Amino acid sequence: MKKKFLFGLLILIGLFAITGCAGDSTKKEKFYDLNYSLPNNYKSDLAFGSDDNKTKNYIFGEYDGSISINYQKGKDYPEVENEYHNKYTEKDINGTKWRVMDNDDLGVKSKFYYTVYNNNLYFIELNGIDKYREEMNDFMENTSFK
Repeated sequence: MKKKFLFGLLILIGLFAITGCAGDSTKKEKFYDLNYSLPNNYKSDLAFGSDDNKTKNYIFGEYDGSISINYQKGKDYPEVENEYHNKYTEKDINGTKWRVMDNDDLGVKSKFYYTVYNNNLYFIELNGIDKYREEMNDFMENTSFK
């Protein structure tokens, strides 16, 4: 009986080691100069665009939340800010000063982080932050340009 229990425990530990724990991922990714960890509990990902303007999306649930990372070569803050959307706060994340805007258009709570690094614009859009706050906050806390 003791051997069966130990054997079963060994199999269970092996499965956790192979598959990971319930979607919790710490795999490091790189998107141009931006380093980040894969977001926890995302369901699928999608990348599109050209080399000068590329987007990487991580989708949660049934499209009720997403993290979009956008890179725009040679662009600056005015690409994000206009006469209607220019109220931002600043937040330092791992040595980088990000501009942050909140949005609640059409009932979807979103938070936009953007910065210029090496003369290129990086824009991260967190859609559905009210539903996936923990995953999205963890994602942002693990971004850096180092």
